[in-house]
Amino acid sequence: MGEEKKKEDEKESEEEKKESEHPDDKIARANSAADRLEDANKDHAALLDRQEALSVEKALGGESAAGEKPVEESAEDYAKKVMANDA
Repeated sequence: MGEEKKKEDEKESEEEKKESEHPDDKIARANSAADRLEDANKDHAALLDRQEALSVEKALGGESAAGEKPVEESAEDYAKKVMANDA
């Protein structure tokens, strides 16, 4: 019976150690997870800024008629458009 009591005492002391370390362990893991989330949010914000800059460049960098010479249309071509009701 002495050995059984020793084993029970050892189990109880191990459980007490786990219980006493457990809350701190949870807090440490939660803090670590929060740090990882903050880092991921910073990375995501940087990527969103880049994406926004690219979409602005794409919108503003599109084709425009500025600086291009106007297409000269002959009187005959204009008359054809008018008669076809395209003008």
